Amino acid sequence: MSPSKSSPTIAADAPLLGLPGVGPKTAERLAAAGLERLSDLLLFAPRRYDDAGALRPFATLQEGERAYVEGTITRASVKRFFRRATLEVVIEDEAHGNLLLRWFRHRGEVPARYVVGARVRAAGKLRIAQRGREMIQPTCDVANEATRELSLRPRYAPIQGVSSAVLGKLVALACSVRVDEFVVPAPLPDLLTAARELHALPPLPEGDARQALLEGRSRGHQRLAFEELLVLRLSARDEGGRAPVLVGTTAKLLAGLPYAPTATQRRAIDEVIAALATTRPMRRLLTGDVGTGKTLVAACAIEACVGSGHRAAFLAPTALLAEQQADALRSMLGGRRVALLHSGTSAKERARTLTGLADAHGPIDVVVGTHALFEERVQLAGLGLVVIDEQQRFGVRQRAALSSATVHQLSLSATPIPRTLALALRGLVEVSHLSERPPGRARITTALSTRPKALTAVRDELERGGLVYWICPTIDSLEGRGVLEVERWLGTHVHVPVHLCHGQQPVTERAEQLRSFRALGGVLVATTVVEVGLDIPEATLMVVESPERLGLATLHQLRGRVGRGEKPGRCLLVAEAKTPRLALLVASEDGQAIAEADLQLRGMGELQGVEQSGFPSLPPLPAEMLERLARLAEETAAHITGEDPALRAPGHQRLARALARRRTGYDSA
Repeated sequence: MSPSKSSPTIAADAPLLGLPGVGPKTAERLAAAGLERLSDLLLFAPRRYDDAGALRPFATLQEGERAYVEGTITRASVKRFFRRATLEVVIEDEAHGNLLLRWFRHRGEVPARYVVGARVRAAGKLRIAQRGREMIQPTCDVANEATRELSLRPRYAPIQGVSSAVLGKLVALACSVRVDEFVVPAPLPDLLTAARELHALPPLPEGDARQALLEGRSRGHQRLAFEELLVLRLSARDEGGRAPVLVGTTAKLLAGLPYAPTATQRRAIDEVIAALATTRPMRRLLTGDVGTGKTLVAACAIEACVGSGHRAAFLAPTALLAEQQADALRSMLGGRRVALLHSGTSAKERARTLTGLADAHGPIDVVVGTHALFEERVQLAGLGLVVIDEQQRFGVRQRAALSSATVHQLSLSATPIPRTLALALRGLVEVSHLSERPPGRARITTALSTRPKALTAVRDELERGGLVYWICPTIDSLEGRGVLEVERWLGTHVHVPVHLCHGQQPVTERAEQLRSFRALGGVLVATTVVEVGLDIPEATLMVVESPERLGLATLHQLRGRVGRGEKPGRCLLVAEAKTPRLALLVASEDGQAIAEADLQLRGMGELQGVEQSGFPSLPPLPAEMLERLARLAEETAAHITGEDPALRAPGHQRLARALARRRTGYDSA
């Protein structure tokens, strides 16, 4: 990619509409990705880089490794399975090693560029399957002189309907115009220098600088992190909301418990109650593994809210969990009036609940609900506190839809999403952590396994009277590892009831399958719909198919479904190889440690926007580097607001637009 010649007629803040290749539809698609002006592209960082300088023989590539490869096509065909078609291209390298490239849901015939004898370059994650080494859905280009000259190729998050060629030309154009800049503290680079490095424009870095770029810790990435942190600091100074003071007492609630709270529960309760007693909107993350008592802390916060004359909302990801939490809160909160709202709520009860919620002095103290709380018809009058359970199951927009600058927020999670954890590590979200396990809580052991060994373990566990989960990442699969195929397969290998549970079943059918599993025992074959909210103490074994296709947080939550009674639980991961991620899961039961590792592996997402995981916006820089950048951002924010509080100076316009976007509400932790 080479930059276009500078054009004096194009300004850095020019709208993208009307630029080469950007018509109304393309502009709309770019805007949906947060790209409205030319300057927005400057720090639109690539997700990763394909490194042509790191080409290696196919035989040396390891399971789970992301690689950039080149080879000659020896076979190309479209395989049809029922109504699906898969494009398969086999390439061979100089060492006569073969690599299979596969694209699912392919339409039509083999593309003209995939002819036998042509050389291609592909980038993707390596998978070692029964058929050998393969890449699923790789990016692929014809290997010509142009691709050989470009030793680093940026790969951006896909924007539907916008080609990489158009995006590349716009990026090059953005990097060629003059940009009004605010005073940037040393030793950070200016914006254009940082952008040119991030987008791998010539001259390309060499040696350590090149490695830093590939690892996401270059000077360009540091400038990107600084920019994000600066907007967050400016937003904190700009925050004009005042939340209600919630000082209701929790003494009666705590005195009525049949057990004594743990020391870390008492500390967390004190921290939450102290935060609610101020007008500064609380943004607190409560972490702790399954069974450490997060619901009690949340109940104390709700009691303080309701006791102060305000209403509380409790958001749960599934109807099953919402019902369980509503029952738990009714028990803990005594005479408080708790309403329930989810997709299974009857029309009559829904109408009564909506009427009650619209009145700030109505007959509802606490509403527990699922995504149904996001509906436009739901008006939460008199709201003072929002509690979000299993916050990693909701998007940033969803979490923000219930909270505002005038509402306190408490998020609960055993494995917080990277974005929230990153905010916490930067001091932008306060954290309370429950580290003590309840007395007598059984431990869970995790190990890698094969399908035959897992089947033997299932039979042994069933003979001992235990209940078993068999988890699959998909409903159906070409490899025969979806729940539909596994249910049929298990039915021929075990002589107990095999139940089926997945997200495409009607709610009533799914509930019946779960009821049957509880009553009759046997094996429950399910997708990740059972990740949270399912409490069956007799379940002692879980088998997870293709765990490499699931996130660490999901895997940790899933294994928390077993070992919930007196008997210890086991989790078997049926995987082709022991990747670093799976090794971490085997070695650790600490959800906080797993979340921190997930932060390093996945990145922390876009802190000033709506992305909550994945690679840049804010890159996974070392903690000490981010701490230094956070201090610089705080100092710079103080200087800017002192000199230009309205952000009217030319160099501050970009920051003003970022703040305006943030004020739309997409800033929830």
